[in-house]
Amino acid sequence: MAGTHRPFSSVRAFNAEAIPRYAASFAGTADLDWSACYSFGRPEKERSGVSNTRPDANSAPFRLLMRVPVPWVFVLTYLIGVALEHVWPLHVGAGASADMALRVGAIVFTVGAVIAGWGLVTFRKARTTTVPGRASSRLVTWGPYRVSRNPMYVGLAVAYLGEAILLHQVWPPVLLPLVLGYVNWVVIPVEEAKLTEVFGAEYGSYQRRVRRWL
Repeated sequence: MAGTHRPFSSVRAFNAEAIPRYAASFAGTADLDWSACYSFGRPEKERSGVSNTRPDANSAPFRLLMRVPVPWVFVLTYLIGVALEHVWPLHVGAGASADMALRVGAIVFTVGAVIAGWGLVTFRKARTTTVPGRASSRLVTWGPYRVSRNPMYVGLAVAYLGEAILLHQVWPPVLLPLVLGYVNWVVIPVEEAKLTEVFGAEYGSYQRRVRRWL
């Protein structure tokens, strides 16, 4: 494995020197068009308190997952939750008003879709690559990127929850932490490595100003 793997119990520890080697191990995926999937960040001690310790990103399952665009990871996980809902239904909040769930779910879903769409449009306007392994031409720090380094991921997570509320489904939200863990510990560090390589101190300054998520 390229890079030193630390156990999950080492909550705040992360071998930053191994990041470029992790990125190199995924260079073979550079020919895939992952547009609409990626934004910015770099492993660090997050002010939000989120651990940067992550599983072995070079293992076969993660290498396979890296070939799947992140929006599809959210969609496929949601569908797995729907299947589990039919096999082992969880009747949490069964007494809640259907009208209330519809209103709340619609609002949450819309907010998520707007955030994700805003991030994507801003990214497109910058005319910079979204393909891992390729050098970005610009560091996007305006629009929603002033608040989050990964607004598209934030938006996808919020929209995911909104859909679950709309459909009164419990299993999809139960599975959501798995998707967020994968994005946080596997996908984002690969993106961050290239940004650090290309933009150096400029990216480091942006990283100190803006959180990875919120």
